[in-house]
Amino acid sequence: MMPPPNEPNLTKKQRKALYKEQRKWEREKALASRKRKKHLTYGALAIALAALGYMGYHSMMEKTSFAVPVMESPHLTSLSQPHEPYNTNPPTSGPHFEGHVEQKISSKPVPKEIMVHEMEHGGVFILYNCKNCEDLIAKLEKIARSYDNVLMAPYPEMESKIALTAWGRLAKLDDYDEKTITRFIKSHAGGHHGN
Repeated sequence: MMPPPNEPNLTKKQRKALYKEQRKWEREKALASRKRKKHLTYGALAIALAALGYMGYHSMMEKTSFAVPVMESPHLTSLSQPHEPYNTNPPTSGPHFEGHVEQKISSKPVPKEIMVHEMEHGGVFILYNCKNCEDLIAKLEKIARSYDNVLMAPYPEMESKIALTAWGRLAKLDDYDEKTITRFIKSHAGGHHGN
C-alpha cells in the first residue's frame, strides 16, 4: 500500500482524496489482472477441451473406419480355384467367386470367396464364433435384419467372438457392442467396390 501523497501544495483533504483515488485505481488494476488471468485460464481450458474432443472424435472415427489394405480382387472361375491367401481373417477383399449367399442370415459358414463377392457389392457381414451363445446370435440377427446389405453367418476360423467385415474394413469385437456394430454398418454398407 502506498503512503498518501505528500505534496506540499495539497490540503490534507485533497491528499486523502488523491490517496483514495490511487487505491481505487490499484484495486481496478488488480481486478483487471485477475480477470485477464481468469480469461487466459478459461481460454486454455477451452482449447484443451476442444483438443480432447477432436482427439476423441478421431479416435472414435478410427474405431469405426477399421481400414485394412485392399487386395487385388480377381474373379475366380470356381470356389475351388487356388488363389493367394487373404490378408485379413476374415477376408475383406481379394479373389472372389461370382456367387451370392443363399440366405441373409445363414446358420452355416459362407465360403470366403462368396463373402468377398458380397462385400464387393456393398455387403457387410456380421460374423460370430461362439458356442452356446443363442442370446448373442439373436441380438446380432435383429441388427442384421434391420439393414439392407447386411449378412450374417458363423465364422469358426477367428479368435474373436464377433467380426464385422466390409470392403477394405474389419472390426473384431470380444463382446456385443451395438453402437459399434451399427456405426460400422452405417459407415460401410452399400456401394460397389470391385471390377
